[in-house]
Amino acid sequence: MAKKLKYVIAYIEPTGHVLGVSLIADLRSSESKLEIRKMFGETINTDYTMTWLYDGGPITESEIEHIAMWIRGFVRQGWVTEETYVELRMGNIGKKYVKSESCLVLQWDGLKLPYKQKSWKDFVACCRTEADELIRRNQIGPKNIIPLHSDDITQDYRESDPGYVEQVREQTLRIRKSSLDPEPAALDVNLVKKCAKLVENGKYDEACGLLADNYGIPPPKSSGKIQDYPLAYAFYDTPSSTVLYHPIAEYPVEDIIYVIMAGFFRYMAQYRSWSFHPDPTSSLNIELDMSTNFGSSAVYKLTDGMYSGPSSA
Repeated sequence: MAKKLKYVIAYIEPTGHVLGVSLIADLRSSESKLEIRKMFGETINTDYTMTWLYDGGPITESEIEHIAMWIRGFVRQGWVTEETYVELRMGNIGKKYVKSESCLVLQWDGLKLPYKQKSWKDFVACCRTEADELIRRNQIGPKNIIPLHSDDITQDYRESDPGYVEQVREQTLRIRKSSLDPEPAALDVNLVKKCAKLVENGKYDEACGLLADNYGIPPPKSSGKIQDYPLAYAFYDTPSSTVLYHPIAEYPVEDIIYVIMAGFFRYMAQYRSWSFHPDPTSSLNIELDMSTNFGSSAVYKLTDGMYSGPSSA
């Protein structure tokens, strides 16, 4: 079997952890096509693939182009699963060859390192070590995908948020106050559509103001000065009570609405001093989960459920 294998493909989530590995003899086969779609396309939080030769040799320039072309073709934009007809997230798949590791990296929606990585060489080397361990344990293919976001990985990812420590500290001020009073009403589809139209026209402030009017609170501050956070295109900055966003509308409106809604929920939670748990860190984590659900529900209303998650966050 080993003599027939040619490629190792590792599938990596946004935090830089390997979720699964494929061992493939021919990338062009129908079996390979289905497996790559399953691992890279249908597993929503798989952001990267890394491909290297099974025998450890270098990948040629022509081979790099062929590998990139095949993988892009198998999970091309707009492809839908036959079972659910849910469209894959949009984005241009970026490509980079890391010569020191003889490895080709592909990533959804551009090409950037995970938040804690300092270089492509170190990132690839770390992922290859994780992938080798999965191969050693014979944890290969779609049936052996590692569950997304274990508690440790989720917490690690959250702590990469700007001002996480300040956000935890801010939660301590809410412990003395009532929780979820009043509880927010469900989002109305017409409200979501109006906000989306404003966002399409670059009127983020007005979209936030419309939401504030609906929930009977003052509008949050918002700003397009996000240059200090190169790995984000929008988020809610708790210390300054501001929704920050990228001023250039180069992202799908669904992604922007997702983050604006999630950020607004966090602003509303801070404004109303909602507390979700006696422990400040637990309270913050619950708030982050609720804000994610709030953003997701808005986008599902906007797209009638045809949404598979933000292309980059």
